[in-house]
Amino acid sequence: MQSKTSQKPSGFFEHSGCCLLFFLVLALGACASTTQQGAVSFAAGDALFGQGDVPGALAAWQGLKPSSPADQLAMAVRQSRSFREIGNTELALQTAGRALTEANALNDPQLKILARIELGLAELAVAKWPEAKADLTQARTEIGEQPLWSERAQIEVGLAALARVQPDMLAALEHYRKALAFAEKSQDTLLAATIAVSYCQLGADFNGVGSTGICAAAIAAVKPLPDGGRRNFLLISLAKIGQTKAVFESDLGLALLVEAELASRKLHDDRMLSFALGYQGSHFEAVGDFTAAERFTAAAADAAQRANAMESLYLWEWQAARLHHARHQDDLALSAYRRAVFCLQQIRQGVALGQSFRERVSPLYMGFADLLLKTAEAEAGQKQSEALLKEARGTFEQLKSAELQDYFQDRCVARFKARSQGLEQVAAATAVLYPIILPDRTVMLAGYSDGLTQTVTPIASGQMTAEIREFRQKLEKRTTFQYLKSAQQLHQWLIEPILPELKRRGIQTLVIVPDGALRTIPFAALHDGKQYLVENFALATTPGLSVTDPHKLPQESMDVLLNGLTESVQGFAALPNVSQELSQIQAQFGGTVLADKNFQIDAIDDEIKKNPFRIVHIASHGQFNRDSKRTFILTYDGKMNLDALEGLLKSSKYRDKPVELLTLSACQTASGDDRAALGMAGIALKAGARSALASLWYINDQASSDLVSLFYGNLKSHASKAEALRQAQRQLMRDKRYLHASYWAPFLLIGNWL
Repeated sequence: MQSKTSQKPSGFFEHSGCCLLFFLVLALGACASTTQQGAVSFAAGDALFGQGDVPGALAAWQGLKPSSPADQLAMAVRQSRSFREIGNTELALQTAGRALTEANALNDPQLKILARIELGLAELAVAKWPEAKADLTQARTEIGEQPLWSERAQIEVGLAALARVQPDMLAALEHYRKALAFAEKSQDTLLAATIAVSYCQLGADFNGVGSTGICAAAIAAVKPLPDGGRRNFLLISLAKIGQTKAVFESDLGLALLVEAELASRKLHDDRMLSFALGYQGSHFEAVGDFTAAERFTAAAADAAQRANAMESLYLWEWQAARLHHARHQDDLALSAYRRAVFCLQQIRQGVALGQSFRERVSPLYMGFADLLLKTAEAEAGQKQSEALLKEARGTFEQLKSAELQDYFQDRCVARFKARSQGLEQVAAATAVLYPIILPDRTVMLAGYSDGLTQTVTPIASGQMTAEIREFRQKLEKRTTFQYLKSAQQLHQWLIEPILPELKRRGIQTLVIVPDGALRTIPFAALHDGKQYLVENFALATTPGLSVTDPHKLPQESMDVLLNGLTESVQGFAALPNVSQELSQIQAQFGGTVLADKNFQIDAIDDEIKKNPFRIVHIASHGQFNRDSKRTFILTYDGKMNLDALEGLLKSSKYRDKPVELLTLSACQTASGDDRAALGMAGIALKAGARSALASLWYINDQASSDLVSLFYGNLKSHASKAEALRQAQRQLMRDKRYLHASYWAPFLLIGNWL
C-alpha cells in the first residue's frame, strides 16, 4: 500500500550533521502556532499537516476559499510551510513573499511577524543567508517581549542554522538552547521535541560523546509524543545520530528503529518504513552481519519503491552496492551502484541548494567510480575496459556538475551544458588529463583523440593531498625556492607515468580536469628536475568535460571592454600598474576603457548593452570565497558579486555571441581552500563566457600587468589561448625579476583553450 506521504520530500532524513538542522528549518511550522483563524476553518488541513501528511494538507487547504485578507494570509503561510517541507523551496519563497505583502497591506503587527518569520525561513531554505538573517532578526526585534513563544523558538532555530553556516558552532548551540526554552514555554510538545533532537544533533557534531546528556533529554522528549509520521521521523533521526556519533549504545539506536518500523507499518507509511528498515540494515552492516544487513536493505528498497521515494531508494541501493562488494559480488555491486546514481539524479534538482552536495553524497560517486576503475584494470578486453573507464569518468562528471551547481546555488551549469557542445573528442595534439585521487591510490585518466587510458600510481589521498598543500604553501613564498621539491614530487606522481605516451603522440596541449586539492595549485609550476611543465606543454584547466565548449577564437575583429582600478578604494591597496596594463591592451585590440571613477556597475551595464564585447578584461582586486555569496570583484563604488557579474555579461542584446574571454587579473583564492578554488574553476560557467583567465593568488602588480600584456600580444598573433598563455609565462620567467614561479604560475586558463 502506498503511503499518502510518499510525495517528493526534503530528502534530509538520510544524512547526519547539518542536514537534520536544515530539515528542521524546512519543517518548522508543522508543530508551531498558526495564524489567527478567520471565517474559513483550516482545522482539517492542520490535522493532516500535524500527522505528517503534507500533500493531504495542501489538498485540504486548496479546497478552501478564503473570504478575507486575513484568511488569505493564513493560507499563504500554511502553503509556504508545506512547500518547504516537501522540498519545493523556490515556491515556498514566492508564497512567503506574497504572505508578507498581504500582511503589510493589513497592517497587523502580529501577522507581519508571522509572515516575516516564514519569509526568513524560506530564504534560509534557498541559501539566501543575508536576507534570511535580516528578516529573522527584524522579526525578533518586532516581537520584543511578547509571549509568542513558538514564533520566538522558530526564529532562534533559523538563527542557529545561519550560525552553523558561518560556521560558529558555539553561537548555534546558544541559539538552540534559547529555542528549546521558548518551545517548552509554548507547551507545544512536538515543537519542543523536534528542537531537542536537532539540539542533540548539533551537540553531537560539536562535542561528540560529550553531548550524551542532551541526546538523552531528546529521547525523553520524543518518547511521549502521540503516534504519527513526525514522531517516527524523530525516532529515526535519533537512531541515525547514535549510529554516526556514538552518543548512546547501538542497541538503543536499534530499539528506536524497531519502534519506528512497527509504528510505520501500523500507519501504512511506506516512506518512513523504508528509513526504519534501511537504517537497521546500516546497523548490521556496521557490525559485520552482512546477511541480516542485506535482508533489511532489500526490505527497505521494496518499501521505498512502493512509496516512490527516490530520496530513500538511492540510499538502500547504495547500501546494497557496498554489501555486494564486501561479499566480492562486484557485478551485483555495479548494478546496485548504477541504480543508486540514477535515483539520486532524479531528485538532485529538488534538493535545497546551499547544502554541501559533495560532502553528502560524494562517497556514492567515489565508491562507484572506484569499483569501475578496478574492474576496468582487471578487464582483458580493450573495448570493455575503455567502456568502463568512460563510465567511471562520466560518474565523476555528474559529481563535478552537481558540485558546481551547489557552489553557485543556481542552474548555471545546466544552462551552459544546453548551449555547449561538450568535449567528446580532442585534437590529435591535445590530451585531456583527469586525475582522480582515491583513498588507496591515484588514477590518471588520459583522453586522446583515439581513446582513453588509465595509469595507476600507488599514492593514497592523504599523502597526495599533503604534498599538494605543501607545494601551494611554499610556492607563494617568493624568498625561497623550496617549492621545487614538492613540484618535482608531484610531477613524478602525476605526469611522469604518462610522459612517454604524451611524447609518443606528439602532445602539445594538456587540458586538465582537476579535483579537490588539485584545484588549488598551478600545474604550470610542476617540475621535472630540469624544466617546468609549462615549458613543454600549453596548459588549460576546466571544471568538467561536459561544461567545456571548445571553439576556436574568432578571427574577426573582437570588441574589448577594459575595466580596472588604479586608486585605493574601500580599504584596498592601489594598483598603479593597471593603467599601463589597460593602455597596452587597448593599443593592441582597441576597445572601451572604464577606469577608476568610471569603473562602476551601472557604467559597465550601459556599455555591455550597447556593444557585443567578446573580451571583457577586469584588472581589480577580487576574492573567491568558499561561499559564493562572499565572492566579489572590487569596483569603484562597491563589490560586484558573481550574480551581478553574470547579470551584466548576459544583459547584452547580443546574447547569441557569448563572451569569448573573461580576464580577472588581480583576483585570488584562499590558500588550500578547495571550495574557494571551485568558484574560480567555474567562473567562466557562471559568467556565461567560453573561457576565463584568472590567478590563484594576487601577485606583484607589475608582474601581473606584464604577463597579461604579453598574453594579449600573443593572442593577437592568432595563437590559441592556451599557447598564448604558455608563451607569456615563458617570456616572463626569462626576466630575472620573475624567476620565481609565484610571479607567473598562478595564472590559469579556464575552459575553452583554443
